[in-house]
Amino acid sequence: MHRRSNAASVRSAASSIRSTRSSTLSGRNPKAGNKNVLRRGKRPWSWKDSRDEQVQCHELDKKREREERERAAASAGEREAERRNGTVELDELYWFVKFKPHTETRENVYIITMVSRIPRQIVSHVVSRDKSCQTIQRVVDHAPDAEKYCTDGYTAYREIVYPGRHIFNIHDKRDTFTAEGVDADLRHYIPTLARRRRCFPRKLENLQAVVSVFVGAYNKFGLAKARYRSRHACTSTPFSLCDFL
Repeated sequence: MHRRSNAASVRSAASSIRSTRSSTLSGRNPKAGNKNVLRRGKRPWSWKDSRDEQVQCHELDKKREREERERAAASAGEREAERRNGTVELDELYWFVKFKPHTETRENVYIITMVSRIPRQIVSHVVSRDKSCQTIQRVVDHAPDAEKYCTDGYTAYREIVYPGRHIFNIHDKRDTFTAEGVDADLRHYIPTLARRRRCFPRKLENLQAVVSVFVGAYNKFGLAKARYRSRHACTSTPFSLCDFL
């Protein structure tokens, strides 16, 4: 009698193991009995699902590549339009030489620059004691002719004779953003022009020489950056302005 009970228990354990294994392989919950309940609320995995996911990922990659090509073509078209139009910007940067005058803004020297958008270069500049109409006219005359001349709201820009169309913006810096960026680069790379500094040039000739050296390196850097971006899709360059100084 004892042997029969042991054999019956072994057979029942074996049958329960077989039922559990079959339900596990079929994707059913072994505790749910005969009910078709899937684990974690998902249907069983199949090779078709893997192929569908691969197709979707491939389509997304193709879509991203197409969007990147469209953006690159649009930016290249904008750069080509700017190059054909020949848009330049004028702006002035003030500072002091030898001492700080007792005026409202405490400046006695001005750096007037004319900047081309593409490539980003300083096509003409002057370091002068004043920012009169004659000084600004000299900057315009020494630069190549352009179709558009963008300036801010300084009144002396209205008295200048431009070879092209003059865009006079008194509201914001939307038309002179390139020149404002060049002014920031001047103050960043030339220590004597940095704000809240105790060092300043003692002579006007020293400042003129430093600005001339900076303009030469800046124009080489702008040309090299424009050439690199025309051949590569990325906007960052593997070189900097310091490599051309």
